[in-house]
Amino acid sequence: MADSFLTKTTLEREGILEVSGRNALESHSALREIIASRISEEAADVFAEPVLSRGNDEAPPTVSWYVPWSGEGRLLSALDAEQRARAESVLTERLVALSSLFNDPDYGLLVGAALHVRSDDDIWVVDGNPVLVNWGTVPPGVAKSRPRRDRHFADTLGRFLPLSSAPPLTASEWQSRAGVAGETPAPVRNVDEAPEPRAAAATAALTATAASRGATPTASPAGPPEPPGHAVIDAAPRRSGWVHWTPLVILLLLTGSALAWLLVPGTRLFPLPPPPVLVDDARSTEIAEDINRSLEARAEALEAAIAEATCTDQGQLILSDGHLPDGTMPPVITDGEIQDPDVPIPVTGEPWLPTGPKQVAVNQGVPGDDGTITSRPTDLLDLLETQTVFVLADGATTGNIGSGFFVAPDLVVTNHHVVAGSAGGGSVFVTSKALGSLHEARVLVSEGPLEITGTDFAILHVDGVRQPFFTLRSTTETLKLQRVVAAGYPGAIIETDPAYHALLSGDATAIPDMSVTQGIVNTEQDFTNVTRVLIHTARISPGNSGGPLVDSCGRAVGVNTFGRTADERHLNFSIASTDLIRFLSSNGFDVSEDSGGCEAMAVPSGAVDIAETPEQQ
Repeated sequence: MADSFLTKTTLEREGILEVSGRNALESHSALREIIASRISEEAADVFAEPVLSRGNDEAPPTVSWYVPWSGEGRLLSALDAEQRARAESVLTERLVALSSLFNDPDYGLLVGAALHVRSDDDIWVVDGNPVLVNWGTVPPGVAKSRPRRDRHFADTLGRFLPLSSAPPLTASEWQSRAGVAGETPAPVRNVDEAPEPRAAAATAALTATAASRGATPTASPAGPPEPPGHAVIDAAPRRSGWVHWTPLVILLLLTGSALAWLLVPGTRLFPLPPPPVLVDDARSTEIAEDINRSLEARAEALEAAIAEATCTDQGQLILSDGHLPDGTMPPVITDGEIQDPDVPIPVTGEPWLPTGPKQVAVNQGVPGDDGTITSRPTDLLDLLETQTVFVLADGATTGNIGSGFFVAPDLVVTNHHVVAGSAGGGSVFVTSKALGSLHEARVLVSEGPLEITGTDFAILHVDGVRQPFFTLRSTTETLKLQRVVAAGYPGAIIETDPAYHALLSGDATAIPDMSVTQGIVNTEQDFTNVTRVLIHTARISPGNSGGPLVDSCGRAVGVNTFGRTADERHLNFSIASTDLIRFLSSNGFDVSEDSGGCEAMAVPSGAVDIAETPEQQ
């Protein structure tokens, strides 16, 4: 039991999470007991002990927070860089160790609820020990939207506990993460929500009629059954007056005895090393430093190229090798007219500047009704618009959004974590401007999560469509410094798109705009023994998950999966297409592959008289 007062906070009832009908804060004793027994006392001390005052109709509830250390408490954000780095390292180690408890059928949801805080200002440091206040709470409205909660977690504790999605709060999320069938933990709810009836009714899938009303993610009217022998978490008793102080006096005596014992050499037992995480802080910083070095070298080379370049009267920059900055040769003017202005030309030089997706020329395979594939020329942007889809997964108690792309006329690839919540009665829908309206999809196979299996793929079947599809790059030759484009539907962008809101309001033909970002591949690494990732600068964020990473020839070279921020740089991770090909082949799916190099083509970017190029002067 903690004995030093740290701070007092005011809570909003809507943001307090519940476990088994009791708010998570009142289950601190159970939370501490399971963490201390399974992980360590130090990990249990991360959660400050709350003493609640429930308030009334006029006054909101307040919480006084207590910790086992007597030193001065300071906000993590208020520490200097060195102190903050040490505290963040300790916090990461202790939170990562807690992730092993997510799969526990009795306490998984309590731990998941506790690993939510309202903001970064809920992280304090006392005597070098990081501690959380306002745990088990979120800002109002966040708990009701899975995409918002995922983003909120990534922006708060996700910086220290890198996960592909926020810790589980519902039975379906717990089952998806734990991979356990037939066993259901106690549900987590907002305090203001009515208790869910313990009925055995399964959640029905959304019908086509429901889809036409907007496919808005909704909560199940009936929660899953609670299994026999399921542990009920007792709430911590409220304390007041002398009843509050008597246990503290006893605690002081016990603490003194424990400290004396701990000081005897050889008596202290240290916890086991934490389980591996997706990308820890040290590795993220190392990757960011490598990227910085490569960008600095590229900047120096670009400065040298510009120093030797020539600017023509038409405003074109001609490099010393005769190429334009996009790697193409200047178009030729004859008698004042551009020769073949619409005919693509090879990108044979160093592409110092990105070529616009509308300028990049590619071939697209169009499937016919008889099963034949006809090739037609198009531009990269049109190819992305035609073959990338917006994915909506509606689970029993939560909804999720993401991206995907066609790998066959009626097969879509996305991430496992995008559709995991739909398992056990949920529905999945896809849409795009090329599809024209919302289509229900069926999950054929799904494998994940990445932090457990090393894989994060799902294959969807979309009945009744014949869409152009991506060719997958099948070679393992390096892609470093190669131009790539990421396509998808990031939530932060589509949330301001009127079409997205019209879709959720019932217009099944309303389709959000697809987003594209350009960049280069910085590095490649074997993420696990079964996963290879590409780290690139084409910015992705929640909602891009499952979307394609595409090269200048229109081939899918990766599946955008997660991001990580380190050293003020955002790292973008895509699982390599070679891993996707292996996953598809192992499940019996044939796809279009290409192991050759990329010979990029582009439409001429402007007119320059051949007489003014450096070679002709």
